[in-house]
Amino acid sequence: MTTTPATRLEKLEKNYEALEKKIDILTSKIEDLMKEEDEEEVDDTGIEAKDIDLVMNLAGVSKAKAVKALKACDGDNVEAIMKLTTDY
Repeated sequence: MTTTPATRLEKLEKNYEALEKKIDILTSKIEDLMKEEDEEEVDDTGIEAKDIDLVMNLAGVSKAKAVKALKACDGDNVEAIMKLTTDY
């Protein structure tokens, strides 16, 4: 039994709708996780605010991630940005 193009199209449309719903759910979960991370208390002792802002803006990450990367890289903002944006 062969399927008609209309039947195949119908199946593809159903799959597409199911995937859209899954994407919406995952997007919502990611947004919730990002909000939680942004609300975390961050100990930025020893890290300059300008370095935190620079890493946040250039790497596109939250303050918590920027501070963590800067601490791991001994305050080296270039290394922190590379660490956050590459597989380095």
